[in-house]
Amino acid sequence: MDLFAQYFVQQIDVEILKFKTKRSNLLDAIAELEIDILKYTGLGGFFQFIVDALNALKNEFLLKKEILDSVITDLEELKKKFDVGTNAVGILFYNENNEEIKNMFLKVNQTLPLSISIKDKFGNDAKVDGAPSWALSDPSLGALTVAADGLSASLAPAGAVGAFKVQVSADADLGEGVKSILGELDVELLAGDAEVLSISAGEPV
Repeated sequence: MDLFAQYFVQQIDVEILKFKTKRSNLLDAIAELEIDILKYTGLGGFFQFIVDALNALKNEFLLKKEILDSVITDLEELKKKFDVGTNAVGILFYNENNEEIKNMFLKVNQTLPLSISIKDKFGNDAKVDGAPSWALSDPSLGALTVAADGLSASLAPAGAVGAFKVQVSADADLGEGVKSILGELDVELLAGDAEVLSISAGEPV
């Protein structure tokens, strides 16, 4: 995140906290009014005037709360556009040792744990809209078990040797639009460890 965006996000956080504090104070006041309304309800006479006045004040507070809720929601949406992860441009793959990888050789009897990192053009961690999607360029050669957050997966070969790509796509637009980014990992499947020895015989002479 650049310095301007960082400063802007900090200011938005300050405003969000300010409005949330006001909303919290309103909720406390509404709760106290409800206690008073309950206390005077049913007494009749002059007390009904007090009940009506307290109800009117409660409705006014509820309206203010709705306005504050709307303002807080708008500020949080605005913050998403400037928060860490604006302008995500790339998806990088990592092995279980947290080492960046661009291609892998894998035996068909092995599984491969993978994780990804999403970066902006400066190499900073970036955010995307929703969970990234994983796929194989040739699904017949293996299967993926993907974590709920889309940031890691396990690759299990189907058994045949061959080559394919692990592909991860994500939406880098944190607003209403769509800006697709794609990361690819080349995988080559090799024969597994020898387990069976077959003997063939020719014609006896």
